[in-house]
Amino acid sequence: MNMREGATICDNGEIGWHKVLFIWDGIKGEGNYSQYITLTLQDGSTITNHAQGKGMPGGYKWTGQIINGTGRFKGIKGTVTAEGKILPPEKGEILGKAVGTATFDFTLPPK
Repeated sequence: MNMREGATICDNGEIGWHKVLFIWDGIKGEGNYSQYITLTLQDGSTITNHAQGKGMPGGYKWTGQIINGTGRFKGIKGTVTAEGKILPPEKGEILGKAVGTATFDFTLPPK
């Protein structure tokens, strides 16, 4: 099990912070995983998604379901697709940092 955090930069220039709870059962970069990611944007609104699948050595590629939203994202429904690579672990790290891109495809309820 691993908890990760990182910065997010959106296409519109908005920045946020994401936290990932990652549960993985694998050997040498391959194996099954389940993860929950919460993205918090500058106004405090959040989007939480869940994905599961099979890991790849040195990288990742997944599609997950958006399962919750708060603030301006209350009632959000949709998917998130992400792809990137895992950098080699630095001293003291179990798993290296991740660098990649994510695409959110979603709808919001009418106001």
